[in-house]
Amino acid sequence: MPVRYTAILADAWARFRRDRDLLIRVAAPFLFLPALALELLVPAPPGRTTVAGGDDAALLAWADTFGTWLQANGHWYLLAYAVQTFGAGAVLSLYLPGMGRDARGALARAASLLPRLLMAALLVALPAGAGLLLWVLPGLYVLGRTMAAAPALAAEAPIGAAAAVARAIGLSRGAGLVLAAVAGTVLMIGYAAALPFAMVSAGAGADGPTVAGTLAALGGAAVTSATTLANVLVSISAYRMLAAKQGI
Repeated sequence: MPVRYTAILADAWARFRRDRDLLIRVAAPFLFLPALALELLVPAPPGRTTVAGGDDAALLAWADTFGTWLQANGHWYLLAYAVQTFGAGAVLSLYLPGMGRDARGALARAASLLPRLLMAALLVALPAGAGLLLWVLPGLYVLGRTMAAAPALAAEAPIGAAAAVARAIGLSRGAGLVLAAVAGTVLMIGYAAALPFAMVSAGAGADGPTVAGTLAALGGAAVTSATTLANVLVSISAYRMLAAKQGI
């Protein structure tokens, strides 16, 4: 049975509708709150101004400003990412065989998985980020081929981060384009939904804290956490279908 684009999205949506209350209880503290804290409390990274003719001095000035920002704030972004990865691991663990939608057990399981989940995310982020920066499609293809890495790490333990990424690549053989389309759909919907909030937040930030800026931060954090949750759910659906295709 081929892995189909619509089947992955429909399965993920059905899982969310069935377990919505439980998923929101897990996502709120571990996916939404870290994103909201970054929006409200941590300065955004300095944007790179496009300079006609590729002004080297302007580029160096931006790099210096970014380096200063990174030294002051980078650790907060790393902490938020670690908490969100923990939350993603908890969602994954809810659907492990024998877990029975046990939130407390899923949190304990996520704690044991966290170091390997972070390492697997790093192994995926390096080539995927390069592909997205150079040209979008290669990055999406990498995200598609490695989509099942986190579910494989959770479901097939004990397994290391590199082995989980390799496992995902093996499982996704022949389904790379379908999975890339799924990854691209979630990514683009999340980007489009977050863009209005980012524009309002950028405009409001110039005048200090405002009601509009706070509402934009709430909206942006909600979109970020929803996108993360969607990525986890489609990865679970993709892994189950890929594993079933191989008779696992």
